[in-house]
Amino acid sequence: MGNFLPIPQRQKENKIDSSVTLPEDKSVKRAGADGLFDNGFEYRLARCPRHWNVEFSASASASASSSWENIDDSKVDFCWDCTTRLYHIESGDMITATNRKCYISDGPIFEEISSCCQEIVQEKLQRELGYKFITICNDVTRGDPIQILVNREYAENANKEHNLPTLIVIAGKGKSRAGVLSVKQLMMSGLEIGSAIFYLAQAKKRGLAVILLDPNVRGAPNGMDTIDRSLTFLFGSYVSECPPPSLLILAHSAAGGYLARYLSNGKARQLLLKSIRSLLFTDSTHNIQWVQNNPILLQFLQSSKCLYIRNTSENPSDTFANHKDKKPGEKHEGNIWWHRRFGEIRTVWAGTTEHSLMCWVAREVAWNFFDER
Repeated sequence: MGNFLPIPQRQKENKIDSSVTLPEDKSVKRAGADGLFDNGFEYRLARCPRHWNVEFSASASASASSSWENIDDSKVDFCWDCTTRLYHIESGDMITATNRKCYISDGPIFEEISSCCQEIVQEKLQRELGYKFITICNDVTRGDPIQILVNREYAENANKEHNLPTLIVIAGKGKSRAGVLSVKQLMMSGLEIGSAIFYLAQAKKRGLAVILLDPNVRGAPNGMDTIDRSLTFLFGSYVSECPPPSLLILAHSAAGGYLARYLSNGKARQLLLKSIRSLLFTDSTHNIQWVQNNPILLQFLQSSKCLYIRNTSENPSDTFANHKDKKPGEKHEGNIWWHRRFGEIRTVWAGTTEHSLMCWVAREVAWNFFDER
């Protein structure tokens, strides 16, 4: 499997705020890396074949254990093939798609482990990349607070007019929280593959502001309401004289349906269309039949500003026998039913049959699209 380095993140290694009283009851479940360790798991840096024989000095080891610090072009030691993988501590086994259910069964244990994994992602984004949470709705009668996770570039300009191009990443319906695109892949493939870190690295390279929405904070059934509140908070106060900055949007899965419905509700929201430079749908659930009475939005959703990346396992039938061999970015023609639902939107294949992996496998396709406009 290659050499690996442990990722030192447990609470005992961090400074503790003296004003915080920690529970003495050991039955209280801990969060993040602490909770993961309590359940017998930890993340380790798994080197790729090119780097597993590299000798690490003490300083290099420290850098490797915090690899997300090295995502800009000024660093030469960051490798996307070296991933931060989940390991079962006692056995030393790396968690994979093959053995995941042996160690992490579906149900309560999956929920607990997945929550810890997501907390680790968010902690790393805050600690190593300077991201911060902004609360946009704190009505406890409606559920947990709705927050967005933003980078320094956005936070420094949030209270003033700015023209900094902004990347917005919206996860699909389910368990994924802000900064995570696939909970399952966090466990089976690594933090880099299950999170949005590649997209955030590219945004940093291009000097973009970043906003990570959290559609599932109040549960999947409330995803539409959460997105509505989030986008209204961000852009609802803008008028045509003061448009939002140029926007690049990644809407994964059900987030595409949320966004289409949001844009269709009122003329004021359609002002946002003028600011969307690129809108990327990945296995989106939207339907242009929803907007047949809205010609502006109907035209926009089929324009060159939009791209649809499609999972290659959508039609596992003899008619589409060759679709599983399609490469990332290869053109998708569609059929009469496809065009009835999505219209003439430019569509390409993701290059994977796994819905939860498509944002990773098609990541270069995504950024080629963002960069072309």
